[in-house]
Amino acid sequence: MGRHRSHRAAPRWVLPTAGAAAVALVIALTVNTHGGDRDTAAPPAPTPAAACDTVVRVLTASSFLPVLDALGPRLGSGADCVS
Repeated sequence: MGRHRSHRAAPRWVLPTAGAAAVALVIALTVNTHGGDRDTAAPPAPTPAAACDTVVRVLTASSFLPVLDALGPRLGSGADCVS
């Protein structure tokens, strides 16, 4: 005769479900903790447009700021200019 257990300690789905819940909790806590590092300062006031009537406010990551600074002079001139 084979050995049979009279009862199992826990169903098979309990351990994977608990592991998935633990991973989800760690991810949620990490996102919540590191999400507070955002810059909460008020954005700078738009500069008055000399030749352009279209003023654009851009909200983006600080890592993209050098790109916008480099494109600013080219976007501020011409027929379809923005500032």
